[in-house]
Amino acid sequence: MQPMSQITMNPPLALIIEDNDGISSLYEEALQVAGFNTQVSRDGQSAIQDLDTISPDIIVLDLNLPHVSGHYILRHLRAKGAFADTPVIISTANNVMADAMRRELGDNDYLLVKPVDIRQLQQMAKRVLKINS
Repeated sequence: MQPMSQITMNPPLALIIEDNDGISSLYEEALQVAGFNTQVSRDGQSAIQDLDTISPDIIVLDLNLPHVSGHYILRHLRAKGAFADTPVIISTANNVMADAMRRELGDNDYLLVKPVDIRQLQQMAKRVLKINS
């Protein structure tokens, strides 16, 4: 058995699914500061492809995406056994969509309305991983 000093823990992986370059960069930086490794998918189709090759610990999901909607991705995640319990932080600027999503949220889904307070995103991501660990 290795001494504790030689065991290294990999930081949790956050997949950010966001088409706006500025917002995705902001989320990426905030989550890296909070101790996460990050990967960004810029549209829904890329996100689905990425999910075939990676297993994120948490997902930040914009609902309004090109090619494949965030709603579809969320249903895809929940239907796929490997991601059924993966925490998803849903991010939207549309208040009507946010209200509708509040009624659909599962046990591992969380909602942030844009503009997102970066500290709130960091705290939520850390708290969600502790709850699900």
